[in-house]
Amino acid sequence: MIKLIGAAAIVIAASGIGFYKARCLEKRLSTLVKAARMLGEIKIALNYSLMTTEDIITFLETNSSLKQLAEQRNGSISCLSERENQLLADFWAQLGSSDLESQLSSADMYIAELEEDISEIRESKEAKCRLYRTMGILSGLFICIMLI
Repeated sequence: MIKLIGAAAIVIAASGIGFYKARCLEKRLSTLVKAARMLGEIKIALNYSLMTTEDIITFLETNSSLKQLAEQRNGSISCLSERENQLLADFWAQLGSSDLESQLSSADMYIAELEEDISEIRESKEAKCRLYRTMGILSGLFICIMLI
């Protein structure tokens, strides 16, 4: 009976790890989509509203869906890769440091980089999520078989 309970706990834990990895990938995709949307809104605010950098940051912090990204502009976002965090940090560092045309063109460049990452993740998301879940369950079953 104790072996059965232990085996069930191992399968559940390994499956949980697989489902966690799949959820992390989904969260990364949604965060990148929000980041691209945020950069687009910043570009629009710069181009049409002629807002200052401080006004843009205040506007983003009041927008509930972009508040998390705007507040973490000086730190890293846990679900993003190091490259993506560096990309956002570079954008925040250059924001307000040059003329309007340069800022708009750099915003376009950062949006294009994020869109490229988003399309890569979308292409492989379904297969990777299925792989993570399946490997979690199968590795738990394999460990149970080896212990029994």
